[in-house]
Amino acid sequence: VDIPRGASAPHECIFKRKGDHNENTSPDTVNFKISCKPHDVVDWRGDDLVCRSPIYLGSRALREPFLSTQASSVRGRQLLLWGRNPFVHERGTTGANLRVRVLGAGMTQDGALELTCRLGTAPTSSIAQPSRPVSGSAGGYPSATPSSRSTSKPADSRWDKVVVTVRHLQTEAKMWVRVPRTATMADIRAKITTAAGLPRGSTVRLLQQIAGGFTPYPDRQTLGGLTMLNCAGTAWNGVTMTPEKTSQMLQRLSEAMDTAAFQMQLASTKEALRESSFVGQKAKADLLVRLAEVLPDFGLEASAEALAEGLAPAR
Repeated sequence: VDIPRGASAPHECIFKRKGDHNENTSPDTVNFKISCKPHDVVDWRGDDLVCRSPIYLGSRALREPFLSTQASSVRGRQLLLWGRNPFVHERGTTGANLRVRVLGAGMTQDGALELTCRLGTAPTSSIAQPSRPVSGSAGGYPSATPSSRSTSKPADSRWDKVVVTVRHLQTEAKMWVRVPRTATMADIRAKITTAAGLPRGSTVRLLQQIAGGFTPYPDRQTLGGLTMLNCAGTAWNGVTMTPEKTSQMLQRLSEAMDTAAFQMQLASTKEALRESSFVGQKAKADLLVRLAEVLPDFGLEASAEALAEGLAPAR
């Protein structure tokens, strides 16, 4: 039985004369009437889907210039939300709601997914929300918790990190990984496997060039002063940005924009744009490069172009 998207309920599927064979009369007509059952996350209203539970933004929503959160939809889909925070600096505001409509994400192309973002934290007695703010870390990627914003560094030299360019010899694809200079080749291979989204059992070999060809680096060899590595083994064509990785990247970008240093450079860039188009555009490019400094933690190049590419899945 084929049920078209957005079909009304109950939906009827009629099969004329497809019933049991009868020698004395025509076969019966079979009529299936199909009704929808309640969904755990959304309600169906006309062409729209409406999230049942609000998304609580937490206490940080009153002081951060950008919001980053996600909401669940049907078929396991996750909607990532990121943008300017309308609640920032609204001291004393409580219980305010931000209503969002995402066109094209409803029951039909003309419908929308509707959700409500709410200031504050979820009541302790409430059932766990199907939609939740983005936080935490997985797969070796950095956490987006406030502790990650600490400016102090341990004295251990392992925190002296460098960005390494990795090039696959077969596909010519590249990725960028940030690792300590004391990282071993085994550590870097693990980073590549995670960033490229390679399945279990994949092969990643880091090769050094010698006379007449290449030979693998020993797993225990440290990076040292190297900034470029050749890679072979299972083919990959770049970084795989899953919804989880994209969420973590958006959270990191939001935190970077909330720093005093970024806000000062942003104000300077706006002033430069008012005074001179040429100087302003140069300042704008420098600002984007500064923001892109977090990208190698996710396998991307620290450039404005890679920043736009990395944000593409979130649009």
